[in-house]
Amino acid sequence: MDNILFVNFSDIHLSLKNKANIEKKIAALIEVIEIQKILKRKEYVIILISGDIAFSGQVEEYAALSELFRIMKEKYFLIMCPGNHDHNFSNYSEVARKAMLDISIDKIDDAAIAFASSGMESYKIFEKEFSSFEPVEETDLSKRYEIDLSSEKFSIVTLNTAWCSKLHERGGDISFPEHKIIKSSGPLNNIIMFHHPLSWFEPNNGKAIRNIIRTNYSIALTGHEHISDSFKIDTESSTTLMIESLPIDDHHVSENGFMTFEIEGSDILVSTYTWNGTTYDEGQVFLKSDVIELKKSLVSNNFEVNRKFHDFLQELGAEYIHPSSKKLMLDDVFVYPNVRDLSDDKEQTRKMSSNKLLNNNGNRIILIGDEFCGKSTILKKFYLDTIKKEKLVLYLDGNIIKKSNKNTTKLLNDAITSQYMNRTLAEFMTYKAEKTLLIDDFHDIKGDVNSLRDFLSPLEKTFDRIIITLSDSCKFAGTDIIESSPFSSDYKQYQILKFGFRLRYELANRWNMLKETCIEERAALIHENDSSTKMINTIIGKNYIPSTPFFLLTMLQSIDNEQSSDLKTSSYGYYYQFLITSSLGSASVRKEQLDEIFNYITELAYYFYKNKTEEDSKDNLWKFR
Repeated sequence: MDNILFVNFSDIHLSLKNKANIEKKIAALIEVIEIQKILKRKEYVIILISGDIAFSGQVEEYAALSELFRIMKEKYFLIMCPGNHDHNFSNYSEVARKAMLDISIDKIDDAAIAFASSGMESYKIFEKEFSSFEPVEETDLSKRYEIDLSSEKFSIVTLNTAWCSKLHERGGDISFPEHKIIKSSGPLNNIIMFHHPLSWFEPNNGKAIRNIIRTNYSIALTGHEHISDSFKIDTESSTTLMIESLPIDDHHVSENGFMTFEIEGSDILVSTYTWNGTTYDEGQVFLKSDVIELKKSLVSNNFEVNRKFHDFLQELGAEYIHPSSKKLMLDDVFVYPNVRDLSDDKEQTRKMSSNKLLNNNGNRIILIGDEFCGKSTILKKFYLDTIKKEKLVLYLDGNIIKKSNKNTTKLLNDAITSQYMNRTLAEFMTYKAEKTLLIDDFHDIKGDVNSLRDFLSPLEKTFDRIIITLSDSCKFAGTDIIESSPFSSDYKQYQILKFGFRLRYELANRWNMLKETCIEERAALIHENDSSTKMINTIIGKNYIPSTPFFLLTMLQSIDNEQSSDLKTSSYGYYYQFLITSSLGSASVRKEQLDEIFNYITELAYYFYKNKTEEDSKDNLWKFR
């Protein structure tokens, strides 16, 4: 398929008022395509339009577009699918159509679908006239086109996801009968196109359709979501690329334009072009392989984790400097610590790995440890593990909650909107999947025993599993569950243990495996692991430095910086100083500037301490300066 250039856009939104503007944009689009066709040495161009061609589905709007589409069809191949704006809603009896749409998606029949989409007749006539191919297979909501323009055949499937659209629709309103989707004969080089991104589907229906797409298609194209700011590209798996295209004309968003993609073997090259008022500027360029690397699976049951929150989950809590110059993420170096069941009276209770706590080891769990043991990091890893198991999870921070009398509904709603893309509390709570709640630093939530119990009670009724972290200095930690505790007898308490020899070696191995020399040669990896663990064991044995991830990673960093001797006789504070100094060095701060910066940091630390705050606005910090 090296000789085909695919062009995709959506949301033309032509009305008689903006006709001149649309003509200008599409004329410029044709000019850019012609240039790219020559530069990229492509013989064929296939234009894929993913919905909202008209503004209100009226025959006059399609007539106004006819000349432009005739020009495009003469030059290129055209395939399109409808969007919600391709409905003429004035054709409907609103009461009768609502009754049709209230029928369960599993029981909807062809007559109901035909009635609910009868306002799309003008679109259907337009599509039939300007589509370059006849479908080889079709249902009343789906079409399959078989393309043979090069040495390799492929198919393009279109869906009419807008059949059930409403004049004012919201995320979760869309449903699509699964049996109406025409499936291709395998995902290789097969494309599916529909208007609404999956986040607009009813969650259970969206999950089923997502699974069909994963199995049958290599590329899924959707129209613009109307609430996003720009082009969006994503992956559902290692085989499927999800592309939410730019709109040609949508004043709700800042960027209008189109995109192209080229299929190069197993990879896909995607290029974007944004409107500058006169023509289109070439913008971002993506490879499917790069997107897969940047974003693994962040979706569970059609609930997509917010990118900003995912970045938080991958943060280690300190800026470690690795010899590979790679910014370390949690998945790079995380090692599950061992835990001990505190309900067992025996002092030498058999320890177990903390990763087993997610595998039917009780539904109410308390993890207890000191400030260096990585309690927060464990919860982050549990969050990622839960998502990968196609379950739902929510994270709450006791330091943000602060008081036990917080409004639970608002608390959960804020968490859901910040952690998931375009999801509400109602959608989260009503979705039929196992739900896990993670509460970090529960000891920071202020309140007496009764108020803390009242805080937990509605959460216990809502979530199937609750995992809480507590400081070992908390008065509720490590004690039997008695009347003076806010926790019921259902909770099992586990102590997070320090790293022993085996886990230290495993951590060193993960650190060293990121080095280029160790990747290329196993002998080098074994040598590095042996050298690192010997140094770490010596320091821990002589100076009683806690064998926890924070100190161990700091030691590994110092070993590679040839400064490990400085840390052999150091107190805890020097480890923090070492991390700060290393980070400043990586930011190109000169050594002669360090004294000034450390004086500033000291004053800033006192400022935060005196004001009893952990963060402050930029304006206040400028005043402090």
